[in-house]
Amino acid sequence: MDACRKQSAGHTVTELLSDNGGEFDNSEVQAILHESGVRQRLVMPYTPQQNGCSERDNRTLVEAARAMRLAHAELPQALWAELISTATYVLNRTGPSSVEGKSPHELWYNKKPKITQLRVIGCTAYVHVPDQRRKKMDSKAEKGILIGYEGDDGYRIFLQPGNRTCRSRDVIFDEKIITSTTALDLPVNTKPDVTEHGDIEQKMEEHDVPTEDVKDEVEAEEETAVDNGNLQSVSVMQLRDRKRINQPSRYDDYVLTADAMFSSCEPESFEEAVHSDQRHEWKSAMKNEIQSLKDNQTWELEDLPPGGLQNQE
Repeated sequence: MDACRKQSAGHTVTELLSDNGGEFDNSEVQAILHESGVRQRLVMPYTPQQNGCSERDNRTLVEAARAMRLAHAELPQALWAELISTATYVLNRTGPSSVEGKSPHELWYNKKPKITQLRVIGCTAYVHVPDQRRKKMDSKAEKGILIGYEGDDGYRIFLQPGNRTCRSRDVIFDEKIITSTTALDLPVNTKPDVTEHGDIEQKMEEHDVPTEDVKDEVEAEEETAVDNGNLQSVSVMQLRDRKRINQPSRYDDYVLTADAMFSSCEPESFEEAVHSDQRHEWKSAMKNEIQSLKDNQTWELEDLPPGGLQNQE
């Protein structure tokens, strides 16, 4: 950062923290910093975590630049510096900062940034050709790709014929919505799930299709509905009968385990519990439950009202 630029923003840079890369640790950079009165501080060798904020921002910029390069028609990798600069431009004006509700640009310049000029990077751009650069019958525009910004009202356009970059304010953009032309074909798989009642439920996951009975899993039926006098076609989804699903053989162990867990029926009354083979366990469980209710004071023992249970029905 040169002295004029840092002073024009009303700030003074006193120290530059960087890693030990040759692009920072060299005599030319040291001379510039010394001339500007900026102290240089290098992290310990092979310790980038000492400059964690910068390393995190570097990765954010690289990820954003990669996304912009591949979003539309793939841009040449040689434009990486242009895209890094564009990512910096956008994030400074729209990204978060240490102060909630304010962008880094607003904190640095103490004014809100202009963002009405932002367009979709990678979209088609038609650059106006000035009169001075064309003859009477020449085209008035050149087709290119938007790769960046120049100030608050200019754009940087990549022109594939000749692989050159131009700057212009007079540009018309064709910002089409990015769509995918590839249909996703996700495989499905079934996996058992034991419910609280001991039933085995099927869950669809990858790589397993149980039997041919599942082919009628979902049947779409077209129905006609009337909405404000207009006929509309409504798609109704009809799910398959779950009883027709066969359990995959590789889950037989789960079925046996579930059957063993719930093979013994739970007693439905106090009399059945105290006369069952597990009566000692049931009595102990009931005592523990009653003691827990008493300790937590969740209920009070009251006399049965007149009429008994008949009034409760």
